[in-house]
Formats: sequence, structure tokens, C-alpha cells
Amino acid sequence: MSMKNYAKEDHNVNIRRAQKIARISFLTILVLALVKIFSGVLFGSSGLIADGLHSLLDSILILTVIIIVSFITREPSEKFPYGYYKAEDLTVLFLSIFFLVMAMDLIHESLSAIIAGEYMLVNPLAAIIAFCSGAISYTIGTIQERVARSANISSLLLNSREMKYDSISSGFVGASIVLGNSFGIPLDKIAAIILGFVVSLVALRSLKDATLSLLDAWNRPQIMEKVRGILLALPRVRGVRMIRLRKAGPIIFGDAIILVDEKLDVEEAHRLADEAEETIKREVPNIFEILIHIEPARRTIYNIAIPVELSGEKAEISEHFGRASYLMIVEVNTEAKTHRLREIVNNPFTTERDKAGIKTVRLLVAKGIDAIITRNIGDTAYFLLRGHNIKIYRADTPIVDKAIEGFLYGMCRELDAPTRQRDMERK
Repeated sequence: MSMKNYAKEDHNVNIRRAQKIARISFLTILVLALVKIFSGVLFGSSGLIADGLHSLLDSILILTVIIIVSFITREPSEKFPYGYYKAEDLTVLFLSIFFLVMAMDLIHESLSAIIAGEYMLVNPLAAIIAFCSGAISYTIGTIQERVARSANISSLLLNSREMKYDSISSGFVGASIVLGNSFGIPLDKIAAIILGFVVSLVALRSLKDATLSLLDAWNRPQIMEKVRGILLALPRVRGVRMIRLRKAGPIIFGDAIILVDEKLDVEEAHRLADEAEETIKREVPNIFEILIHIEPARRTIYNIAIPVELSGEKAEISEHFGRASYLMIVEVNTEAKTHRLREIVNNPFTTERDKAGIKTVRLLVAKGIDAIITRNIGDTAYFLLRGHNIKIYRADTPIVDKAIEGFLYGMCRELDAPTRQRDMERK
């Protein structure tokens, strides 16, 4: 099984775990909500009734999570090639708005009750129910948070936080009933106001995250830098031009452009891209798919060979590549538009009766030549140079300095075929 299939299988296992936990949580919280509402009515606790309604909303949120998790596991289609993961972000967006409005309403009602001086004694059994409910809610929230983080499901994580806040809410209600009965003050209303502000902050944060995700914004630079580090650590990678990541529900899609040596052949480039993709998906959690594009690194320094004939102190480009008397090696800087003479090599194959061009090519390969500028070249030498990824340029003038200047300013034409159909280097 490929690494991609393993990643997909692990993702599906996490999703199934999340579905199971969500179903259990839904049934448990629904029962707790009904018990709190019934007990609040029975014992005359408006705080417990409000807490029960809050739990009932939690159960509705969990039910929504169950539906969404089932929805996002559907296979991608032609119309939705990236799957349906954005549905989760859209749901979180609307639920965050809903909870924000709820929290504001809770704060308003509690403030109104305090200002109006509304207060009544509450049956102590209501406090016991509130404390027990808080303990159960906190336990469920902790389990939900662990599963939500492993599956990276934002809506389930949002609900786990809400469950913990619900446990705090229940604790406040229980404490307010006990202390309120003891001191005759509306502590349950004050607790409700504090809780309302806390829920509002959570809702605003979730609203922000969901909006950014729907807009394909990326606000986790540490993951971006980790991906960049992985790419730069790979052999033959000279740089990273671009990395783009986008979150879609619980998973991450991305693409990147890496710069490699321009002499890297197509097969090696494909192997490097595959290696990069598999390494990233293995080392970075939740990256489900990333596409690596290969581009040649832009070079500025080239080592160029020019076959020349010397006449006194004057050098001219030879009409013959393999049988030129000398090989001039020049280092050019295409960015600074400068060049310098590295060495002039006495060509030992000038008088060879056979394969002078082939032997000259081998000599230049050993010297690390990137390109040659020549007047003419036969087919055997031409294809051998191309096999070593050495570029071949045609000099329109025998004057060395003018030919180099033409190369620096892009006026030197790269050959796409030998200038001679028969290998003249054999003669």
C-alpha cells in the first residue's frame, strides 16, 4: 500500500472515531439537558433551566457535527474534486454566529434580572444536579477534544470547548444556588454574565477561523516553514520559489515550486517530486495532498568553452570544433554582464585521425563545462554534448569577445541541430 493510501486510511479511521464519539456525546448531552430543564422547573431554578437550554443547544451542535462528518466523508466528484470538506467550515461559521447571539442574549437577560432585583430561593437538589452535570460535561468535552484533534475536525473541537464551558456553566449554577441561598444575592445571574462573555470570545474566535478558512487564508506559518525546511533539506533542491497551503475542513491541500539544477533530467525530476511529496505527507500532520512542481534554478555563472585558433596574441573562433588547436575556457556572469578567462587548453586531439570530436567532448565534460560557443559542430559531438546537458551556441562571428558579448546579452543562438549533417570531425 502506498504512503498516500496509508494516510487516507488513517484519516478515515480518525473520522470514524469522531463519528462514534459524536453519537455517544449527543445522546448523553441530550439526556443531561432534559434532566436539567425538568429539574429546574421542578425545583424553581431559572439558572438550571437556562443551563439545560444551553446543554440542549450543545446537543443540537453535536447532531450537526454528526451530519457534517458523515457529509465530508463522501468521495470527491467531478463537480467537487477537492471533496466536501468546506461544508464543515461553513457550518462552523453559522454555528459561531448562532452562539454569539445566544451569549449576548444571556448577558442581556441576566443584567435585566439583576437590575429588576429578581431573586428567589432555590431547592438545594438543583445544585447537586448542576454539579453532577458539570462533571459529566467536562469528561465528555475532554474525550471530544482528544478525538477532534487527532481527526482535525474543527466543528467537533468547537463543541468540545463548548462542553467544557458548559461544565463551568453548570458549576457556576450549582455554586450560585448554594451561595445565593446562603447570602441572599443573585450570584447565578453574575455567573451567567461571566459565562456569556466567555462563550462570546470562543464564538468570535471560531467565526474568525471559519471565515479565514473559507477564504483560503493561511494563518499557521509554522507549518509553512516546516514544509519549506523539508524541501530545502532534500538533495538536489537549490531553492523554494513558492509554497501554498489551504485548509479544507479537517485536512490540508497544497502545492509548491522547487528549484533544481537545470541539468537534472526528467526522470530524476519526477523521482525528486515524488520523494518531496511523500516526505511532506509523512512528516506534516493533516497534509492530505501536496503537488510539487519542478523548475530549473536560474543560474548566473556559466563555464563556457570556445574552440579557437591562435595567431600571435590574436584568437579567433575555429571553424572546426574537435580539431581546433586550443580550447578557451571562460567564466561568464549573465547578471553582472562580465566574463573572465579561466584557462586556455591545448587540444591534444587536433591531429587525431578519428573521433576527435568525441574525445574533445569528454575533455570538456571533465572540466565541468556548462555550454560551448562554436562556429560549426558535427552530429556525433553535438548529440554527445546534448547527452551531457551541455548547451551549444552558434557564433555568428569569429571574434571571441563579440561572441561572448552576444552570449551575455542573449543574442547568441542556441543550436537545435548539428551544423553539419555528417561528422566532419572524423576527417
